[in-house]
Amino acid sequence: MGIFDRLSTLLRSNINDLISRAENPEKMLNQLIVDMRSQLAKAKQQVAAAIADEKKLSAQARQIVGRERNAHQVARLLTRWVHGHVTREAAVTVPSAVQVLERRVGDCNEHTVLYVALARAAGLPARTAAGVVYLRGRFYYHAWPEVYLGEWVAVDPTFNQFPADAAHLRFTVGGLARQVELTRLIGKLTLEVL
Repeated sequence: MGIFDRLSTLLRSNINDLISRAENPEKMLNQLIVDMRSQLAKAKQQVAAAIADEKKLSAQARQIVGRERNAHQVARLLTRWVHGHVTREAAVTVPSAVQVLERRVGDCNEHTVLYVALARAAGLPARTAAGVVYLRGRFYYHAWPEVYLGEWVAVDPTFNQFPADAAHLRFTVGGLARQVELTRLIGKLTLEVL
């Protein structure tokens, strides 16, 4: 046994001995209770914030769609509203729908996350799609919503398209975690338009 192995064993045994002598089950349980109360308080705050956010989104969705009940028309109204009220500007944040609703600025991700939240608040199933869009002779990363209208329909509030045109090539469906998978394709993807 080398000197470093002996020192390691000595150090570990002394630390374990200190921990064993310091452990008091009653104190440990009391600390667990304090920690759990703190976690519960944080969870209550997060739930309250989520409920408040949902109320903001629902109120905005009601304002946009009014009395319209036709799903196609609701989806079209939401597309126009998001396009008209969110200024296109590059963003480097992970968007939340409420933040986008308040700031009203962002790129395709912000347009998409707000549309999906408003559509769901209006009672329409919606999801995020991501891939590339063909624009001015080149393909660019892009995200857009899909809304369920008897089948999944791509819409694009960034470009005010209902439905989205054929220049959208979807690679993935889902939130940011799924979109990150696209980074593997950057610089490696070759597409040929026929």
